[in-house]
Amino acid sequence: GRIPLHLFREHLPAAIVDALPMASGSASLDVTAQSITPAVLAPFVDAEALAQIDGVLDASARLEADALDAAALRGDVRLDRLDVRVAGLPVTQREPTRVEIGNGIARVASWQWAGQGATLNVQGEIGLTSQQAALLAAGVIDLRLLSPFLRTAGMTIAGSLAPRFSISGSLANPRLDGEVALTAAEVRLAEPRLIATGVDAFAVLTPDSARITSLAGVVNGGALTGSGEAHYGPGVSPSARLPATIAGMGLEFPEGLRSELNADLALAVARHGEQTSGALTGTVTVVRSAYREPLAVAAGLLTALRTEQTIAAQAEPDAFASRLALDVRLVTDSDVIV
Repeated sequence: GRIPLHLFREHLPAAIVDALPMASGSASLDVTAQSITPAVLAPFVDAEALAQIDGVLDASARLEADALDAAALRGDVRLDRLDVRVAGLPVTQREPTRVEIGNGIARVASWQWAGQGATLNVQGEIGLTSQQAALLAAGVIDLRLLSPFLRTAGMTIAGSLAPRFSISGSLANPRLDGEVALTAAEVRLAEPRLIATGVDAFAVLTPDSARITSLAGVVNGGALTGSGEAHYGPGVSPSARLPATIAGMGLEFPEGLRSELNADLALAVARHGEQTSGALTGTVTVVRSAYREPLAVAAGLLTALRTEQTIAAQAEPDAFASRLALDVRLVTDSDVIV
């Protein structure tokens, strides 16, 4: 890089200006970073998740300026190579991603990511002096990309998420508008054993809210329907409410107790300051249920109590689960067969 001293003339004492030779010309900076590996994520991602991320990035920037002013900056910033695989899914680019800078504006000249894992197209510009944004983004994301980060939760996920949104207005308070579509999603939870398949959902995004207009799928053989809404924005405590119903869901929990359930539940979540709390309310109706395993009542009760004490001892005091209020009514339509 090179920065001529004459660019600082207005900020230096007259004695220094008179004593030092003031070289002319423009300031310039050339930066190249090659073969950036996923190792840079080590401080932020656990070792098991990092083991499923592979690939390299090359990036470069070439900038010039005739004055110490964002309006005088010109040049470009490039992502010369994008060759990444997450959970075995490739993410690449059709041509180098490039942002051109000039006249106080950073403009997206080329941003077309493609691959089995994700596609993403971005258009628009950001005013470096006005601090105003005008961006459009659309793409499709394979949810299996999230698998490395969900392993510790005993969960796997699949399906596709298609976001389409715009960002406009001041960078200090940008306006977000758009929509998100979830298609053929599948979620598998190890404990309790839950399998949700064919989940489709559609959400509309506004500057201060997100509204799920449709939600449908199958959970353990039962039909899932629902909706939801979330509120956020400056001066508003973020909150969300997600009501859902499931009809005819099969469940084995605890182990050996097999039930067919209907559920009408609502999850409400709110954030106050640095803490997030919530409440799960509604009714669960046991249509039919049977326990057909050998049963030792005293031993079973002791095991349940010990398990509950162990979980309570190991639970993080600040975990969300410790601040989740439960108000769920359990109703049996018929006798439980033991």
